[in-house]
Amino acid sequence: SLSNVHNTHANVLYETALFYEQELVSWSSEEITEEDARMIIKTSFQSLTKIDMGRAVRNRVTLKEITDIINREDIDYETVCGILNIFRLPGNNFIRPYINNDDIESQYLPANTILDITHEALIRNWEVLSYWEIEERENYNDFQDFSIQLERWKANNKSKEFLLSLGPLVHFEKWHEKSRPNKYWIAKYDNTLDSKENKIEKAELLVEDIKEYLEKSRTAITMAEKAKKRRRTILSISAIVIMLVLGGFTYWAMQE
Repeated sequence: SLSNVHNTHANVLYETALFYEQELVSWSSEEITEEDARMIIKTSFQSLTKIDMGRAVRNRVTLKEITDIINREDIDYETVCGILNIFRLPGNNFIRPYINNDDIESQYLPANTILDITHEALIRNWEVLSYWEIEERENYNDFQDFSIQLERWKANNKSKEFLLSLGPLVHFEKWHEKSRPNKYWIAKYDNTLDSKENKIEKAELLVEDIKEYLEKSRTAITMAEKAKKRRRTILSISAIVIMLVLGGFTYWAMQE
């Protein structure tokens, strides 16, 4: 079936992308590992899709935006282009713009080139991509849930009353540590009519708010636990003092 053909073909490209880049992309400026190559492909395809009404759809994005979402100083847009080239070859045609064998310039994409997944069927048929999209959807859902809590805290002048309790805090700390949402990823989900520059500026402020909210929630819980420990210590000492006093009275009474 077409879905099996898509799936098998995409898997072969995924497994051989680094070999292709190393052998045929001499202009790619960085030496990268197999793990790096897989991460670049995963992040690129997650960037080339977005969650809309609960399902993954195509998302046109520039080569620079993908590189920004990857957010690693040691990985430049030429390297990302080199790794993705295998998906743009004639006969593969998974990502536009395609490479034209008669035009060597078509291999070298400028940073502002807009990339696009060719067929939405690929999102449905490539099993690996569907797993990545489940991860992206969970990540996005956690981001939305967290944003509701964050906005409530900000709307109430960052009051202590609206900090996260321990259970939600642990969940969102794990989400933040795993997904590391940066301003470029957040801007991808900004559906306003603002310019890209404004979206990134807003997202940058949001990244700072996210860190502050998590840190202040953790500090508040740590302080509450310390206060609880102090109270327990005071109660324990008080109990010991009372026992000693009572013991002293008992001893005195027996002596009398």
